[in-house]
Amino acid sequence: MQFQYFRSFFGAFCLGLVTLLGSTQPARAVLNGILVSDTTLPAVRRLGVGGGGTCTGTVVGPRALLTAGHCVSEAGTSGGKPNLWLGNLRARSARMHPKWAADASDKSAYDVALVKFGEDLGTSMRLSERNPQNGDPVRIIGYGLSSRNAHHTVGVRRMGSNVVHDLLWGQIVVNRAHTNAVSAVPLPGDSGGPLVGSDGKVLGVCSKLGPAHMGYDMTTYVSVAEPEIRQWLREAADDLDIALSSF
Repeated sequence: MQFQYFRSFFGAFCLGLVTLLGSTQPARAVLNGILVSDTTLPAVRRLGVGGGGTCTGTVVGPRALLTAGHCVSEAGTSGGKPNLWLGNLRARSARMHPKWAADASDKSAYDVALVKFGEDLGTSMRLSERNPQNGDPVRIIGYGLSSRNAHHTVGVRRMGSNVVHDLLWGQIVVNRAHTNAVSAVPLPGDSGGPLVGSDGKVLGVCSKLGPAHMGYDMTTYVSVAEPEIRQWLREAADDLDIALSSF
């Protein structure tokens, strides 16, 4: 990984798996982004995790879903299969980047996983071949909370805009302080979801949320354009015997 910019050290917590299903009645008003239907970027899917957690994933091949490594690691397995679901469809198998699985010191740059399903998943998205630049417009879409403490809103599909704040250790940084009431920022449940460029391709995978300190409040996405990540995606797809739309 190339260290393109260095801004600060920060702590992080996972966005996806701490969120449990609450009320079945989602909030009407979504503070972070706007409500969108399943026909908007239909490749983005709600991923059920373990016994009731929620992450977000992106279909990147006929039977391939891209998500965060921490969504897979915390889901666990039973009966030889990962406890990951798209509705009633259970995943067949999954692969996490080995540096994430091995708990490497720089594991945050490798928080990515591929999940295989036994049926075709429909519309897929392509992966970007390039890193974005600071200030590039991006879209965020996911199934996370609509606001920080609105736990009953998990599973609400929403989308909004933001801009790239920085590139850091192979990760794309989105600055939460940039946003306003109609912009989207990731919250618990959005883990594994895509950062979408202006060309409609996936730029990165939602990884973690850094706490506000010294004026920063940022979210990082693992860049899928980093050579090491792209090479691993090829190898993981071969290992799982699945095709990816971008390769």
